[in-house]
Amino acid sequence: MFNSIMWKYIEEETEVLSSIAKNEEMEQIIPQFSEIDALYIVAHGSSYNAAYCTAPFISKLANVRVYTCMPSEFIYGTQTYHNEDVERTLVLGITQTGTSSGVIKALNQAKALHFKTCAVSAKELSPIVTLADHSLLLHCGEEDSNAKTKGYSATLLCLLQLAYGLGYHRKTVSKELYDTFVAESLLEIYSLKSLKQKVIDWCEEHQYGKQMSHVYVIGNGVHLGTAMEGMLKIMETMCIPSMYSNVMEFSHGMHRSLKQDSFVILIKTAEDGDDMTKTYTYLKNKGIHVLMIDLCGDQEDDHMIVIPYYSTTASLFSVSLVIQTIAAFVPEFNGYDPNRNANDDYTTCMATRVY
Repeated sequence: MFNSIMWKYIEEETEVLSSIAKNEEMEQIIPQFSEIDALYIVAHGSSYNAAYCTAPFISKLANVRVYTCMPSEFIYGTQTYHNEDVERTLVLGITQTGTSSGVIKALNQAKALHFKTCAVSAKELSPIVTLADHSLLLHCGEEDSNAKTKGYSATLLCLLQLAYGLGYHRKTVSKELYDTFVAESLLEIYSLKSLKQKVIDWCEEHQYGKQMSHVYVIGNGVHLGTAMEGMLKIMETMCIPSMYSNVMEFSHGMHRSLKQDSFVILIKTAEDGDDMTKTYTYLKNKGIHVLMIDLCGDQEDDHMIVIPYYSTTASLFSVSLVIQTIAAFVPEFNGYDPNRNANDDYTTCMATRVY
């Protein structure tokens, strides 16, 4: 146990995120975007999930229309951007490695249409940074792992900083709220190491994930994006079928696939919290392997991990850390390397990366 490279990257999150939180780079670039009315965020996988989680923050705090798109949606989908003012629209491409062929293709299309472009990447001289008009660096270092952890959390923080910074610059966010976000995000970041140990202790005590063959992750609001990330993380590390949903949709057919050996992870927030509690009780009574990540703190039992709710971040870093820890723990508990080869040659077949 605890031999995977993933544990090293998870352990680095506090240092990485606290360093990003103190970085003034965002303050220097935000004036370039102060006049935008619309933001299109283009990304794959974990980067898309981070965008989905944070898009509501940007929209609400900065009073900007925000659309999250996978590259294929941006290139071949409804293409609503044709109705936008090119001078007041920004296309933001996210790829941690900076080499995603899909995101690069989408940004090339955006540039051909004369939209402003910005790249979010961990690598300063990556192809996406070279292509875009502007760039935001994640400063998360190398992450040689199929399942990204610290890079995902760094992307969350970068986009939250964009939301609050842009709102503050446009005077839709007060200085008091901005300062609260800065202080609260650091408080949450510094709590991650103890939270990781709490999750490990819980997993060991309950022998969580033994013979896990499939899993559902259910969340609401911004944490539907976290559920999407949870699905992806466990799929990447356990190499098993997994699915995400919000609690309202789960009762419209997906519940019929539940079996005695099913694993279900619930993320309980104020949004539809009563329905989440009903689902938790139902699954527990059925003897299904259920775990509730509870941000409401109104009850606690052996099948729950209760974590504090930070209003300015919706506890995105904390819930993500719980998911990441589980995704690293479960495969090793079952005797697998979370970063093992599993059809890795498919990405080569599809030319997923540009070098």
